[in-house]
Amino acid sequence: MVCRWCGSRVYEIITGVKRFTRGYIGGTFSLKFENLQLPVYLRTEKGRKALNDFLDLFISYLAVEKGLSANTREAYSRDLGRYLDFLERAGRGTPGSVTATDISAFLAWLKNEGIAPRSRARCLSAIRMFHKFLMIENYADSNPAAIIEAPRTLHSLPEFLTAPEVDALLGACAGTSGENLRDLAMLELLYATGLRVSELVNLKLREVN
Repeated sequence: MVCRWCGSRVYEIITGVKRFTRGYIGGTFSLKFENLQLPVYLRTEKGRKALNDFLDLFISYLAVEKGLSANTREAYSRDLGRYLDFLERAGRGTPGSVTATDISAFLAWLKNEGIAPRSRARCLSAIRMFHKFLMIENYADSNPAAIIEAPRTLHSLPEFLTAPEVDALLGACAGTSGENLRDLAMLELLYATGLRVSELVNLKLREVN
């Protein structure tokens, strides 16, 4: 959709509540398309809007330009909402006022709140994309999140069966029927070799020595 006056594209937020353009005029007015009156929110000059005002624009960008699912957009919105609230408490009101130190402080705060490394890494990914969006749309001159390293995730040891549990599993295949013998052979092969289930079911007789 293109505005006939300024030639800028008109984006529609998926919720149908707000719409905006890529123009540079501040304020709000209505455009009429096919007998439908639509409210249009126009962007202001770089650095003049509060950070929270950009969240709706960014979520719309994810939907329209990136084609992300509703669940992914909701996760980004939740992570960024917490991030922007943190920045507001720190007195950072515009995109240009945010520094890499602020982002590091936010990640440290998440760690102190008991947020897992994987969740902190996901949050940093959202922050990076958000600040990249601000650069693309000319709201900011740099991306302070670009130099921040993602939190390292801890690799937990795999779970395993105890010896009594293995005996119980093999004992469940007791019997002389064809199915029991087949299942017992499959379980013993899994236990002895460490094959993946997908490798086992695709195993050919000629591949067995």
